[in-house]
Amino acid sequence: MSIEKKNNSNESEVTHNQARQHIEAVRGEIASMGANDSEFESLNTIIEELNNRIISPQEAVNRANGVRDSKQSYH
Repeated sequence: MSIEKKNNSNESEVTHNQARQHIEAVRGEIASMGANDSEFESLNTIIEELNNRIISPQEAVNRANGVRDSKQSYH
């Protein structure tokens, strides 16, 4: 499952569970790239903030994608 930033306001909002599944999918992608430094810690922080309702599910998805994209651009 891949959730990217939603551009269409008619699309439904991302749920908490969808965001968690997406973050775990991103974690798997990052793990397969190897040479991981702070990426897993960053994803754990995103999950903690999501669980504590500090950030919305969509923000969690966007931030997880940012961690992945940063890793991809670095390698």
